Amino acid sequence: VAAASRAIDALEGSNGWAVKPANNDTGGAGKGWGKGYFWVPEGAGWDDWGSRGAGWIWQPNERPKTGEAERPEPAPSDNLYVKDLPPGISEEEVHATFSKVGSVVECRVLRWDNASGCAALVRMASMELAARARAQLSGTVHDSCLVPLQVGLQEKKGGEKVEDHLYIKGLPCTSTPDQLRTLFGRFGTVTWSRVLPLPFEPRNGSVPDVAALVQMSSPSEAQFAIEGLNGRTSADLGQPMTVRFAESKQGGPEQTDAKPNNNIYVKGWPVGFPDFLLQSIFQQYGSVLRLRLLDNPDPEQPTCAALVQMSRVEEAAVAVRQLHGRTVQLAVPPMHVRYAGKDQGNSDNLYLTSLPRSVTENTLRQTFSKYGEIKRLRLLQQSGSYETHALVQLATPQAAAQALRELDGSLPNFKGPTLFVAYAAKREGGDNRDSRRP
Repeated sequence: VAAASRAIDALEGSNGWAVKPANNDTGGAGKGWGKGYFWVPEGAGWDDWGSRGAGWIWQPNERPKTGEAERPEPAPSDNLYVKDLPPGISEEEVHATFSKVGSVVECRVLRWDNASGCAALVRMASMELAARARAQLSGTVHDSCLVPLQVGLQEKKGGEKVEDHLYIKGLPCTSTPDQLRTLFGRFGTVTWSRVLPLPFEPRNGSVPDVAALVQMSSPSEAQFAIEGLNGRTSADLGQPMTVRFAESKQGGPEQTDAKPNNNIYVKGWPVGFPDFLLQSIFQQYGSVLRLRLLDNPDPEQPTCAALVQMSRVEEAAVAVRQLHGRTVQLAVPPMHVRYAGKDQGNSDNLYLTSLPRSVTENTLRQTFSKYGEIKRLRLLQQSGSYETHALVQLATPQAAAQALRELDGSLPNFKGPTLFVAYAAKREGGDNRDSRRP
């Protein structure tokens, strides 16, 4: 995306060429103004970064040029569009941030590759909560960027310390030189600063923290900066996220203005959980005449939608009022843990089965972290399967043996789904069957 933006700027109008973006990721459509990692060759002289060596450098989100503008923001709703999120961010991390404001019904991260900034769609339980989240979170740096900084004096190869030079580790990957100069400028005069390029291209959705060099005008100012910043987080580093109301698809699942009737549309039901469990939830509010789970057109998604027909409009009204935005608890089968590999001998590698489809990597890390360092964790999801498998490598065979003894046959840490519940729209001609799809 960043490279495409630079190519457009360089070639548009040159020799009569007309160069435009092929989609909404770049250009005047208001999305993704050229953010992401790009390669800086040796001696390229990118003054903004002060970096002369070759490596991968973050290109911040560029604003529109003169005469260009982002498209108008849609009307307020319960659905939000979030952009300028860090690369590699998980849905669980986005969900946790917006849950601090109120109940989150649905959350989906949109990513283009492993080195570009991400966006997300977040549906809150009400339009009021969405407006509050927009007001509180737009323009702030995501929580995942709030990591303690490591600030110390720069050391030369021989171990000699440079008294007015600072070496900083733990910078969020989307930090910019301007942010660096502003932050350290609070402790004195910044003579020069440099964000160090990564020596490798970020891959697999994992983008490491970056390092930087800063020269203060005196050793005393350098010590002042160390005392003020070392071991502390800063909300001034990293690209601030933008939160806007999202566009609604007319006639689609996002339409919530259907007139009260006895047909209900449900989103967020976890794939693999039987329909009778969903039916038992709605039977608390009346008689269920019919229920049908709808296949998700995206097989990679862990949730699906459903249609529920209650016997009376009054029962449907109570169900919509009580269940929309509510997190429901579901019984899950025990997970199975064994040693990985064909011989399944004692080792530090474990293989997990019978996990819910919607389980997250962060949830498993929390489960296994009490057994020590986790050297590797990988979710194994197969298209069409109702369960998830995982590989977990611990630091020692002893730690793996303890985890196997204590976790095999236990219930996984599973947070139930948060449901989106609304009246179903009628078909043209008065048919009560819903025409929407997940």
